[in-house]
Amino acid sequence: MSFFFDELTKWTTKSDEKLVSEMMNVGVKHVHEVLRGRRQSYGVCCLLVELAKENRVKGLQRQSRSVSRDADMHELMLEFLD
Repeated sequence: MSFFFDELTKWTTKSDEKLVSEMMNVGVKHVHEVLRGRRQSYGVCCLLVELAKENRVKGLQRQSRSVSRDADMHELMLEFLD
């Protein structure tokens, strides 16, 4: 199931999360937890899947963290471990 949630997250934007939270009258955090597979909510998941399918057709993906940020975090990790 983690592959499903990884793909769903890849094709769902932050604005989609906000839209779903407003439509379902739940918090954005709850929507994000459903999106990552940590909580169950059939209605929220159905809306996320519909939006993700639309985004995939448009080629619209969630922005990933920048490579430079990953490099910075790696340096901090090495500094911490010294």
